[in-house]
Amino acid sequence: MAKIIEKGEKIYNCHLCGCKFTLDKEDIKWDDMAMYWGGFLPHLEDCATAKCPQCGEKIVVKWYN
Repeated sequence: MAKIIEKGEKIYNCHLCGCKFTLDKEDIKWDDMAMYWGGFLPHLEDCATAKCPQCGEKIVVKWYN
């Protein structure tokens, strides 16, 4: 029988306070928008976000582009 040695959970990092944390599905807001700076001009893009548990900063979990 297989045993889990370490779960493959993604660890998120807040760029504002440096907090490292994991998320549950209840923590993620799946229909949000955030500023995307990766193209020619910055623009709002659909994404999934969560809030840092320490400082409340919005963290992008997934981009929908």
